[in-house]
Amino acid sequence: MAGEIQKNKPIYFRYYKGTSQESRDAVKSSVTDFLKKVGSKASFLNGTIFSVSEEYDDIAASSPLSEYLKANGDKHFYTHGCTIFPEINNNKKEIFIKTKEYKFPERIWRSELKQNILKQGVLHEIGHIFDDYFGTKSKILQKQVKQIQFSDKQTPLETEFITSYKKHKDLSDNQDFKDAWKKDVENLGKDKTKYEKFKNSWLLSYYTQTEIDITDGVSDKEIEDADNYRSEVFAQLFGYAFGKDDGYKKELLETFPNTYKIVKNYIKKYLGVDCDIPHANLTFLY
Repeated sequence: MAGEIQKNKPIYFRYYKGTSQESRDAVKSSVTDFLKKVGSKASFLNGTIFSVSEEYDDIAASSPLSEYLKANGDKHFYTHGCTIFPEINNNKKEIFIKTKEYKFPERIWRSELKQNILKQGVLHEIGHIFDDYFGTKSKILQKQVKQIQFSDKQTPLETEFITSYKKHKDLSDNQDFKDAWKKDVENLGKDKTKYEKFKNSWLLSYYTQTEIDITDGVSDKEIEDADNYRSEVFAQLFGYAFGKDDGYKKELLETFPNTYKIVKNYIKKYLGVDCDIPHANLTFLY
C-alpha cells in the first residue's frame, strides 16, 4: 500500500493506508512530546523516518530493513516495533511501528494495539537509536560493517562482522551498564518463583535471559552473549524513564533497579533531562 508522508523537520512520518487516526496520533504525539522534553539535544533523531502500518507486509520496500520486514516481519506475532543501526541500512534511520496485535495462536484474531502500548513502543525504539548513537564505536569495524546490507542472506563472514560490531558499539555495552545489568539479572535468578513467572510471560520473557542460566550467576561470556537482551532492557527502561507505561513498568523497574539508574544517568548526561525530578520531563536542562 502507498504511504502518506508528512514532514516535520527533522523528523518524517509515513502513515500507511488502513492505520487508524487514533494510532497515527498516538505515534506522532509520542515523538512530538519527546522533542519538546529534550529540546535541541534531540538532534540525534535528525532524519529519522517513523513508518506506521497495520502490518509489516503493507510497507514499501525502500531500504534493507524495510525489505526484510516486508518479507519476514509479520511472522513475528508480537513484534510491535523495529529499528536497526543505520550502518547496515544504507545510512537510513528508520523506526517501524505496527499497529495491529495478533493474539496467539490464531493470526485471524486481531485488534488494534492499545494506545499506551503504542506510545511505549515508540519510546522503546527511540531508546534503541539513543543507545546506538551515543555509544563508542570501533572505527575499523564500523567501516567494514558499512559495506554490508542488512538481510536474511548474509554470508557467515558478514554475520561475524555485524555480531562483533554489535557487541561493542552501544551505551548498553559500557561496563557500568553491564555491571548494573548483571547485578539485577543475578538477583532475578535467585528468586525462583519470580524467574519462572518471567520465563512464562510472553512479554517479560523478552527481557529474560532464557538462553543462559542466570540461577548460578552470570559470567563475563554470558554477559557478552546476552547483547540483545541488554539492548532490549535498555530501550524498555528508556521509555519508562520518559513516563510511558505498557502495563509492565512497575514489575520491570522493580526487577532492574540498578540498570534503570544507569539508563537515567545516560539520559541526564546526553539529553539533559533529570528523570528523578517531578515533572522534569516537561523541561530540559542546559
